[in-house]
Parts: sequence; C-alpha cells; structure tokens
Amino acid sequence: MMFRCMFRKQLKRLPILCGVMALAFTASSVQALEEREFHNADKSKSFKGTVIGYDAQKKKVTIRSSRGGVSHVKLSAFCEEDQKYILDNANALAASKSLEFSFKEVTGGGSKKTGFDTGYDISLYNRGTSEIKDIEFKYTIYYRVGSVKKGVKTVAKEHSGDLSLDSLYGTLRYTLSTSKVKLVREIVKGKAGGG
Repeated sequence: MMFRCMFRKQLKRLPILCGVMALAFTASSVQALEEREFHNADKSKSFKGTVIGYDAQKKKVTIRSSRGGVSHVKLSAFCEEDQKYILDNANALAASKSLEFSFKEVTGGGSKKTGFDTGYDISLYNRGTSEIKDIEFKYTIYYRVGSVKKGVKTVAKEHSGDLSLDSLYGTLRYTLSTSKVKLVREIVKGKAGGG
C-alpha cells in the first residue's frame, strides 16, 4: 500500500520537499488469496479455487471456485495438505477481512528554520471478533533535500523502519508510531496540491 503526503525538511539551511511514505503490511501470508488446486480427503477429486474465508469455531472454509461460485465446506473434507494450507493462512484471511488502518501525521518539537520532528501514527482497528496475530508494518518515508525553487538541485532521501504487534483482539484499536524525521514545510506561491 502506498500513502502519499507532502512535507519538507531543512538540512544545512536547505529546505527539502518530501513526497511519499510507502507502507508494506503483512499479517502472516498473502498466498491465501491465490487460486490453487484443492483435493478432497482421499484425493480422488480436485477443483481450482480461492480460499476467501475460514470460521475457526465451526471449522468451515469458504471457497470461491474458478468459475465464480462460492461454497462453504467443512475443513475435514479436504486432504491433509490442503487443511494445513488453510490453517496456515487463516490469520491472513482474518486480517484481510477485519483489519482497518488509518494514518495521521504527527509533528513534535522544532522550528520553521530547523524543521519539526515529523512521523505518522498508524491506527489499527480489528472490526472482526477473532484475534489477528503477528501484524507487521514496514514503512519508508521518501523526501528530497534541497529546495522547490527553480534551478536548485535536490537529492532523494529515505527513512525506513519496522513496526510490529503480537496480536490485536476483536473489536479493539491500537496505535503504532513511526520514527520521526526532521522536516520543514516550504510553500511555493501559485502551486497547490501534493503527492
């Protein structure tokens, strides 16, 4: 996922224009969303489909066939390898359906001349009732050292980090904070918008 923002930084009194914050999110594996071939318990029959849900309490799997139909099947109806695949990816399925996240720019101490400590709060909300485990965010804040003034060269910079959360129980919210980069805003008359 990409998140775009506009901010600037000052380094040796040269303002910089920041363009993009990239964010990669993983909760277990995303391969649960890929089409694959499934087999029944004795491997006498097979079909192609995509796992789109799993109810751990009822031990029922929701699968969309390659033809588009949706079926609800007991986990025990699948062969051992397919059962393992479904259970290994249950967390990713829960996250893809239940996890909502938003971003808020956060600024701290500093001044217009030296720049402000700027980062992001990432607010997580589990809309579902099941626990989501092993949540990991990888982020990169991209910015440019220089000035937006005509004729001034800029140098691309980036600041990366990792954030993680062991688990997020159903219907709960949690906020993770990125590390901060010293940034200063530079406004160009007649220009509007951002990233």
